[in-house]
Amino acid sequence: MPDAIGLLGRLQQFLDRRRVDVATLDGEGLVTLMVEWYRQTALDPADATATADVLMHQYGGWSEGCATGFKWGVVRRVELTEPDGSRVERFAGLTLMLEPSRFSGVAPVRFEVADRGALDAFVQRVERTPAYDTVLGERPMGVVLQSGGLR
Repeated sequence: MPDAIGLLGRLQQFLDRRRVDVATLDGEGLVTLMVEWYRQTALDPADATATADVLMHQYGGWSEGCATGFKWGVVRRVELTEPDGSRVERFAGLTLMLEPSRFSGVAPVRFEVADRGALDAFVQRVERTPAYDTVLGERPMGVVLQSGGLR
């Protein structure tokens, strides 16, 4: 999966096989799906260009023009080494887009796990974040299949 489309395509295939309608996801379901995908979809060991493969939880407010919101998601980040020696990151994940008013005092958060044996601890850390309980009670404005990082 050396390119962004390959990584995103593998996530989409995983969702399709499970017949997941991402529009119906809540925070708990999103975390569960992304952890399962990360656990079950390892990079090809023959792909020596991959220097990192991590699962990342991130959230924070965003604003573009007159639109504002709160993004809360789990994203897989793969770092690759290009033939010229440069490094490039690829992302694929799911992000809830939430109405921002209930999150106005919540600072952005970003952390990751690279060890599949530590995924249970990763989930527990997600559940202890300041935004988690609020996210569980919110109906998202939308769910985005994401191929980039949080700004």
